[in-house]
Amino acid sequence: MKAILITEIVAKPAIAVRVPGKDYFNIKHGSIGKGLHKYSMGIAKSLTEDIEADHLKLETCNFDILPIRKGKDIQKDRFGNAMYYLIENRNSSQRSDLLAFWEIPDKGLNAVSFKIDGNVVELAKGYNGKDRELKTTKVPAPVLEITGDCTLTWCGTDDDGVCYGQHLVYKDHEWVIPVYRELPEEHRFDCKIK
Repeated sequence: MKAILITEIVAKPAIAVRVPGKDYFNIKHGSIGKGLHKYSMGIAKSLTEDIEADHLKLETCNFDILPIRKGKDIQKDRFGNAMYYLIENRNSSQRSDLLAFWEIPDKGLNAVSFKIDGNVVELAKGYNGKDRELKTTKVPAPVLEITGDCTLTWCGTDDDGVCYGQHLVYKDHEWVIPVYRELPEEHRFDCKIK
């Protein structure tokens, strides 16, 4: 499994960050603020033992995730997301799988939502956005497990009711990430058009 960050323009290796004052790393995904939520995934210490830097680029494809358990129960964060940590995995049959931290861009749109289809499941929910005095923006920041071809679509409306977004395609281990624009009718699923 490879850990990636999907942005508005590219899919690239995810980055783990050392927790300040600690000897372990996390992948943080989302924002903090009113109504927002940052999801955190721990990194097994065996992957970071000899790392002196504060950032770790996750470039290899030999990872897997394990749920964090207390007894038999899977631990959850305060938003109900199952908590996982990234471990090393030498099983070559899963090397093409992806752990994707999808960063849907905050364009100040209303009612931003997303849809996933194909060989993909949502593992956790986070939220990106900005907590400001005049307006708080909030967009989903899902964590996905991708095991084959799939599509990821997001959309939202501007103040005039025009639906914008992106329809991303993952096929044969390649990404097609179109530019952000008015979303074509065939990819709209949840836009509330005036």
